[in-house]
Amino acid sequence: MKIQRISVPTPFKVGPVNVYLIEEDPLTLIDTGPFTGEAIAALRDGLSRLGHGLHAIKRVVLTHAHADHFGLARVVAEASGADVFVHEWDAPMVSGPDDRTVFKGLLASAGVPQEAIDRIDLGSGRYRKYEQRLDSVQTLKDQDEIVFDRESLVVVHTPGHTPGTLAALGDRRNVTRWNPPQAVIRLGHPLEPFGAVAPQLRDDVREHARRDVFNEMIDDDAYSLIEGPDLSDIVADAAYDAAFAVWREQDGADV
Repeated sequence: MKIQRISVPTPFKVGPVNVYLIEEDPLTLIDTGPFTGEAIAALRDGLSRLGHGLHAIKRVVLTHAHADHFGLARVVAEASGADVFVHEWDAPMVSGPDDRTVFKGLLASAGVPQEAIDRIDLGSGRYRKYEQRLDSVQTLKDQDEIVFDRESLVVVHTPGHTPGTLAALGDRRNVTRWNPPQAVIRLGHPLEPFGAVAPQLRDDVREHARRDVFNEMIDDDAYSLIEGPDLSDIVADAAYDAAFAVWREQDGADV
């Protein structure tokens, strides 16, 4: 399987993101980059260097529902007629009405203070100019196959970064993580959702919050979602507990 990396700029402090072109039949793009002029130019240029045009893309697979990874999906789909695939848990975040009710309800039920929920919602709203929602998507779930002419990839659901973040398992039994490593890889073993890194996860989340990684994420629109170690501890614990509860309900694990 021939996989080509294309670097796409973002307006975020995190810097550029990688999208991947799988040069097999059907020609498949993994992620797209954000909805900006610079990103679409870089994507077109990267495809051109590989001998392809935007119109040649037959399928788009989204690793997760963040603007820097799915923001251009509609542009690509409209230019090429490609089907767009995303994990079923992230589908409401990229298609249909932009309704955050379920997400906010989950945070509230997990004990996140309303003040934090309001600030998270306000902050996430400022990302929306970097995305174009789709009218519809095709959904994926754990163990689904992404089929090519000669081989296939198996979807591995890796919730954490978003509810529906996914990776892929190739024929060589290697997990392909398209983006920075997630906190969970489930390969048929009844692990806790964050596996061996669970003891470190909460501390990592708190440390990110303390370092104000949510501050000035967008160059021209500085804001803060979470401030101070006390609130970050609450949000970190609540997010972890909510994810664990969802995982246990889904898998029926006896833990």
